[in-house]
Amino acid sequence: MSKPKPYKLIVTTKLKSRAKLFGFIPIKSFVSGEYLMCSFQFENVSDERFPGTGSSRVPIEIRWPSSQAVKIGLLIPPIDKNETWATRTVLTEALCEGFGLISIPWQTPHIKDNKGMKRRVLFYISKHRLRRNDNIGIAESIATIKAKSGEEIYEFWAMIISAAGLAIIALEKIWSFLNWLIH
Repeated sequence: MSKPKPYKLIVTTKLKSRAKLFGFIPIKSFVSGEYLMCSFQFENVSDERFPGTGSSRVPIEIRWPSSQAVKIGLLIPPIDKNETWATRTVLTEALCEGFGLISIPWQTPHIKDNKGMKRRVLFYISKHRLRRNDNIGIAESIATIKAKSGEEIYEFWAMIISAAGLAIIALEKIWSFLNWLIH
């Protein structure tokens, strides 16, 4: 008797910053100590209907360079072949500056199918990797979050404002020089 084929799910991560410049201007950058929103989408690319995880929660972890981690447990419902299911949006915090690595550290990714048999669940991050049969391992990240410090954000905007001020002064000098040449 042959082993049953594993279920295959492509997981997509959606991230959005809730950080604000000067406390009221929304910015796209992720900032340490500020909130961010994340959600996940699972696409069933198996040859059959995915029966859902039942009572088994799929662990999602965001691990930060400070060794802190945010842990999210997801119950995935049944998903028809070639259909997708999106999670609700989760509000979490960028715990420190640096790269937050998002992974699925599921030690035993098995669920019971409709016949009660244990079947493996394989996660992929793209159809390209699916073609190579390169599924995600438990130590591999599925996405990253680059969180900056608040000072880094303010330094960037200070540099932009300074450059704009210098450009105005340079244009004024060029205008004066061109007027002098013409007259």
